[in-house]
Amino acid sequence: ARPWALNLHVDPLNLLENPRLSVFLSPEWAPRLAGVSLDVVAKGTQGGAMLERVELKQNDTRVLASGRVDWAEGLSWKVDMQAENLRPERFAPEWVGELALSAHTEGVLQEGRPLGMLAVERVHGRLRGYPLEASLRAKIASWDLEDERVAAQQAKLATGVVPRAVPNVALEAFALRSGASTLEFKGRFGKTLDLTGALNSANLAELLPQASGQAQASFALSGTQAAPSLQADVQGRNLGWQAFRLDALDVQAQGSVHLDATVNLALQLSGLRQGDKSLLESLDVDLQGQARAHTLRVELLQAAKGMRLNLQAQGAWDGALERLQIQAAELTHSPSGSWVSTQPVELVAGAEQFTLPAWCGVLTTPPGKAAESVHGLSPAGDAARPSAAPGSTVQACVQGQWRAGKEGASARLDLSDFDLAGLDAMLKGKPLQLRGVLAGFVSVAAPQGAPLRIHAEMDGQDVVARVQTGLPNQQLKGTPEWRDIALDAAHAEADLGGGAGRLAANVGINDANRIELQVNLPGLNLDGGLPPNQPMQGFVDLRFEDNALLAGFLPMLKEPQGRLAGRLLIAGTVDEPKVSGGVQVVNGRVVLPDLGVRVTEGQLLLRAYASNYLTLEGSALLGTGRATLDGRIDLAEFPKWQARVHVGGENLTVMRLPNASVQATPDLTLNLSPGVHRISGRVDVPQALFDVGGFGAGAVRRSSDVRVLGEEAPEPAGVMEADVLLVLGEDVRIEGLGFTGRVQGQVRVLDQPGQATPVAQGELTVVDARYRAYGQDLTIEQGRLMFANSPLANPGLDIRAIRRQTQDDVVVGLHITGRATAPKITLFSQPSLPQSEMLSYLVSGRSSKTGGGASTQMMLQIAQAAGLMAATDLAENSVARDLGLDEMSFETALGTNELSLVLGKYLTPRIYLRYVQGLGNGVQSVVMTYDWTRAIQLRAEVGTQSSGLDIFYRFER
Repeated sequence: ARPWALNLHVDPLNLLENPRLSVFLSPEWAPRLAGVSLDVVAKGTQGGAMLERVELKQNDTRVLASGRVDWAEGLSWKVDMQAENLRPERFAPEWVGELALSAHTEGVLQEGRPLGMLAVERVHGRLRGYPLEASLRAKIASWDLEDERVAAQQAKLATGVVPRAVPNVALEAFALRSGASTLEFKGRFGKTLDLTGALNSANLAELLPQASGQAQASFALSGTQAAPSLQADVQGRNLGWQAFRLDALDVQAQGSVHLDATVNLALQLSGLRQGDKSLLESLDVDLQGQARAHTLRVELLQAAKGMRLNLQAQGAWDGALERLQIQAAELTHSPSGSWVSTQPVELVAGAEQFTLPAWCGVLTTPPGKAAESVHGLSPAGDAARPSAAPGSTVQACVQGQWRAGKEGASARLDLSDFDLAGLDAMLKGKPLQLRGVLAGFVSVAAPQGAPLRIHAEMDGQDVVARVQTGLPNQQLKGTPEWRDIALDAAHAEADLGGGAGRLAANVGINDANRIELQVNLPGLNLDGGLPPNQPMQGFVDLRFEDNALLAGFLPMLKEPQGRLAGRLLIAGTVDEPKVSGGVQVVNGRVVLPDLGVRVTEGQLLLRAYASNYLTLEGSALLGTGRATLDGRIDLAEFPKWQARVHVGGENLTVMRLPNASVQATPDLTLNLSPGVHRISGRVDVPQALFDVGGFGAGAVRRSSDVRVLGEEAPEPAGVMEADVLLVLGEDVRIEGLGFTGRVQGQVRVLDQPGQATPVAQGELTVVDARYRAYGQDLTIEQGRLMFANSPLANPGLDIRAIRRQTQDDVVVGLHITGRATAPKITLFSQPSLPQSEMLSYLVSGRSSKTGGGASTQMMLQIAQAAGLMAATDLAENSVARDLGLDEMSFETALGTNELSLVLGKYLTPRIYLRYVQGLGNGVQSVVMTYDWTRAIQLRAEVGTQSSGLDIFYRFER
């Protein structure tokens, strides 16, 4: 044999700059092998080679091998290898470290299969910051053919095909220590199994990245590959993986697929969380018996809402199929209710099939807080108020199967007799309730080699929508009004997959009111899920012509009339839909009862554009003035929508009530977005009349900070910001409570987040005003309400009121300063007089020193007048409350100068009691007022001078 020698050197590979070399490697491997150099020194003959040195280097990493390889009489080898400064992070970024190893392998290749041994004598260094030690010694002594008959046939054919075989591996020892954690294996595996192992770790982070907790485990695997037997014991505490945490895990398992082998499994799991979210409170699985006959029990408890699953079954393994007879199953406290199986079912599973026949159960939805018959009326004739009702039930059946081959997999879910009252819990707090029954099904077909298809249908029977139409007098009654809307058609269906898709829905209220939706998804293929770039085409048709129906959908509005119709076209893709078309309201009419305003000739046009924005155009008559509305709504970043709307008009009647009427000319811009609303602009009020006298005591109004037990607190609608200039014209009049006059001027109203109340800037002046106080008519000589970033309800005061018609032509008056919540009153006169004289002139018009001066009774009135404002202030702030009263004030009788003290208290929300004591004449009276209804009031009076009973009827125009 002719000898040969080889001395090879390859410079460091520059794979990143040499595309001809990197083309043979995947993109992620080219940078990992960059800079690798190779040295080979070998010699030999035609029958073998002596490897004196094979060296790979990359930076400071070095791998060195030496040994002998022979191939004259079959391949054999004997090789030693050493490595230093190995960097695992080059191939797995999380496994940062520096390792060294020494290893030896020797063996032969017989009939195309290796026989030999591998000994990794030592791996040591640091990995992920932990000290690491590992070793391995294993050998392959023989191979076993998987099927002797098949192997013999293949050998006779002499085709060169190597028969399938299983290596018999003797794992003499495998040991790994990372930090203080250890993992060990030893035994044999191949056609027969005899393998044991153990894990002991007080900190799993030493073994795996992103892991934590303590774990101990042991296992023994025996038997054969065709019929293995397993015995395992696992315990874990405070386990973690990435964001998941598990408080405890205990597993004890023993079993085999031999028909008579004992099968036992006890699994206990508790405290499964993902971050701060609790996923599972506990899971218990218990399996006992033999392979041919065993029992299964499963108990699951979900932490958040206490959802619980209980399942009991009996199984039988015949060597090819598992037949599991599910005898009972119950799911309670789920979001949709409680589900209980109504019949046993046999589940069959094997290597080439799975069958679940129709498995039926009853789903009971949770009881709703608002569920009642939908047609009843209360004895008083009001719409029936919903009351608590038990949950509804629905029959649900599921079935499915899978077969190896062309048949593939299929499944179906059937729902019947689903009572919509069961959705009350989901709709809690919403102005909508549903009644009626739904039935439908969903089927899925996935044949082998054919596209996935889904078909679903749903139909409603006797469906009624209960719509809350608002609280016309919420502060008085607190009882919502509801309206029932019967649907004569409710159908939805979907056919998806197989190269096409179609969604359709039709809701009909009556012939004049319908909603129809249809969407086509051309070329739809569901094998990889719903693609986000799936094209879509469709439309939504709307038509509402029933004025009675509009009344149900427009809360707080009366007598709505008009017609709504439109079509919206749907295009684009699933992730970027495009909507175009329009919706129009014509001949709109409505009454706003809280404002006493009738709106007529209403027109509104909503246009949608494919570039994801909407425009608004509208107008309506309010009195003799026409209001206009126009704006734009941008939906490009939906749900982060933005809207800009302008409201204009001239001489609009915005309020027309018995005690108030207002004409306004608005020029406002509204900028709206989720959670933030801004309003800016100007409102001119050229004409207004306010009668602040009111209707007397009236009814009790609930404070905004009062909360009723069991009543849901209103959710904030969002942050409101305002910057509006309010301009009062020359014909804004105020009358009542002894005052008559005009107010004019302008104020800028500002409302920003974080402010307790709106503030204002500007000044209002009082013109041509008179005020009747202490039985006298006073002329307001000067009146100013001043706002300097002060609360809107608490302006600064500068008011001078005088009385001119007095004895000796003395001019006397009041000067009111301070703020509205804490006014300061001083007396003044021309010429200057003592305080008592000014009081006498103010109340009686004459001096107390003249012969015709005030009597003793009159002086008592003067004394009371001197402390009137302070007493009133105390009554409104502390004295009345301290005495348990709702009213403490002074008043003068109509047409007289007599002053009286008034004390009042509500005995019930509808019964008010007043006691009146004359300070000068000694007249006493007791008045009781009873609000029988919102419109009828009874008033009874018993006094030293007169007694009687009055009935008052109040009506609104």
